Amino acid sequence: MKRGTWHHERTYVYPAILTSDEDGISVEFPDLPGCLTCGATTEEAIVMARDALALHLWSMEDDGDQIPDFADLRSAPGQLAALVDVWTPDSFFTEVAQ
Repeated sequence: MKRGTWHHERTYVYPAILTSDEDGISVEFPDLPGCLTCGATTEEAIVMARDALALHLWSMEDDGDQIPDFADLRSAPGQLAALVDVWTPDSFFTEVAQ
């Protein structure tokens, strides 16, 4: 198994950085540029993060891009670091592509 990213049967785990602001919580995946989302609450932000992560990884696979390992999980003061996991079965990729 490669360091960082764990994937088995299309299961991936990546660190996300959640940043709270007066208008909600933004979520970014430092190792996946452009994979961003947000939510009104922490719970909603995590749900949105799973959706964003699954679609971002599907897009990378569809484009033939290499799925990167992730670096160390670190956050700055005022931020929350969390591991976000997604399981994307083959049927998910078929349904999204149609």
